[in-house]
Amino acid sequence: MKTTGTLLVILSCGLLAACTDRAAEPSGSSQGAPSSAVTSHTMGASATDVSPVKIYTRAPQATGVDAAWASHAMNPADSLGEAYAAVESTHTESLALLPIGATGTYHVAVDSTAGEAALFISPQVDGKTAIDEAARNVDVLDPNGVKINVRQQKSANDPGGAPMTMIPLAGHPVGIYTVSLHQSSSVGLAVEGSFHSSNIVMTLKPSSMQHLLGNEEYVDATLTESGKPILGAHVTSALMHGETLATVSPVTFQEVGNGVYRAAMHPLFNEQSSVSAYLTDVVAEGTSPAGLAFSRHGRTGFHFGIPTARVVDVVAQRTITTPQGLISAFEVDVKIESTTFDRLELSAKLTAMGTDGAEHPISVAHYGQGFAAGQQVVTLHFDAGDARMTRMDGDFMVRDLQIFSLGTNTLLSREAAAHNMVFPSITRAQLLKHATFSPSQSELVQEGVLFDD
Repeated sequence: MKTTGTLLVILSCGLLAACTDRAAEPSGSSQGAPSSAVTSHTMGASATDVSPVKIYTRAPQATGVDAAWASHAMNPADSLGEAYAAVESTHTESLALLPIGATGTYHVAVDSTAGEAALFISPQVDGKTAIDEAARNVDVLDPNGVKINVRQQKSANDPGGAPMTMIPLAGHPVGIYTVSLHQSSSVGLAVEGSFHSSNIVMTLKPSSMQHLLGNEEYVDATLTESGKPILGAHVTSALMHGETLATVSPVTFQEVGNGVYRAAMHPLFNEQSSVSAYLTDVVAEGTSPAGLAFSRHGRTGFHFGIPTARVVDVVAQRTITTPQGLISAFEVDVKIESTTFDRLELSAKLTAMGTDGAEHPISVAHYGQGFAAGQQVVTLHFDAGDARMTRMDGDFMVRDLQIFSLGTNTLLSREAAAHNMVFPSITRAQLLKHATFSPSQSELVQEGVLFDD
């Protein structure tokens, strides 16, 4: 079936797989750098933050215990951005599903025949012979009663008359099309309309990519015609498991005004719900401001997880120096709380201000370990040589503080501001250069992304 949809799944960075399990042994001294020293880059809460309202106790996860960590330079040309922002998808298709045993006639609203508008008849069966047989059981009539799903004769040697599963609509009128079955259908049929040149658009957007049990989650469907809101539409929906595509529950949308229809997703989840990606399958039908009957179909997705850990506080930061006074590392101590044994990965980024006035990532640090229930302090170690490779200097801000469950593939916590910790007034000359470079670092140097001087 030629259906389209958006599946949003939260994935682990996976950067610890090749890391050592030995603790770093920083040499020299350490000195504090109070976060209050610089206030010009203070951030507030972000729409992409993920913060559990509460954490739950679950069965232990069968994961490794050993600690592993990593520090990597990042491309300073990238923006810190809103990488975790919910994605809005656009839909100009319709979909009607005719089950096995369907009979009689069905109606399809066609609001545009411009451009490459088409109807698709998709029998849910494999093999050209079986598909053609199922297609011959179907008549598609335009609003004037003209049958349009039979291929016309192209030459004297071409018999024509073969059933069409892709039916171009150019030259036919808009209106209500009829799909008629000669006899009871022996297979399921999908009737999909593609109207990419239509002015009638449905957009779908979840409130967040990661829904945690105990938090709220909504999906908005917005209907417009040439930018004007479409009111009074009938919106039906179902929640589907993202892996099995099984229907989990019906979903109720309420019209909230200005063409927006909203569904609350969080009441559909509980502690027995499986941790996974989920899809919201949406069909909207109605009449546009221009008086055109329409139908739109689309899917949007998000990941559901049950939070078992969270950040309690950022308790300390240090600048590690060598006996020669060069900075070898920046460290940040984070107190976390966990209720369930799981392998958790803590990570954060260092950023610096670019000439464009925006923050750019220069380094990322990860720490992963099998954590038992309770509170403990984890140290994120940023190698100063990584920051040196970016040729960035100035204030180094700590951003994008995360906890990720590797046992359940779930983002448990994210704070973009990361308590606004900062290492102020850093110059490149202060940073200890890497003694050696990995093959991947050398490749990035050759590409001009990073620098080994």
